[in-house]
Amino acid sequence: MVLRDLKTKQFKNNQREIRVINRREDWCCKGFTLIELIIYFAIISVVSLVSVDILYSLSDSRGRIESRSEVNQNLRFAAERLVNDVHLATAVTVPSGTNIFGNVLTMTLPSEGSVSYSVSGGVLQRNATNLTSNNVTVDTGSSIFTRIDNGNNKTIQINLKMSYNDAGRPNWQYANSVQTTAAVK
Repeated sequence: MVLRDLKTKQFKNNQREIRVINRREDWCCKGFTLIELIIYFAIISVVSLVSVDILYSLSDSRGRIESRSEVNQNLRFAAERLVNDVHLATAVTVPSGTNIFGNVLTMTLPSEGSVSYSVSGGVLQRNATNLTSNNVTVDTGSSIFTRIDNGNNKTIQINLKMSYNDAGRPNWQYANSVQTTAAVK
């Protein structure tokens, strides 16, 4: 009886080992069908296309926001600096005359003496120091500075128009302008 029990246990153990081996062979030898591969590549392709489109949209949006910010920041800074200097000026020598316009403005400031604003290469300069960045172009197609004399009041009208240097990216094109006046002391 003991011998029979021992043989039965060995037989059962052998069967278990054979089943485990067969499962391993089934698992390691099973492959993908052609339809499974096609579905897998289709899913990966769709996910990749959507990801690339999202990344492109994010990059384009960032560029448009950057161009607007750059132009508006340069416009604001240049206009504030010009108005402040005109308010502090004791005399404006260029443009001279009444209702004369141009792209160069020279004035005398009590603390600095002669100060000149001009546009060179699309960049607004104050005494040959750049006031605007190289990413922005100042439009000189129309006059920037107009001197308006009203009796004892001397006023300078400032018309600044700037556009973003888009480097060949049409979606990033942006231009803005500001028109203001400032009275000389």
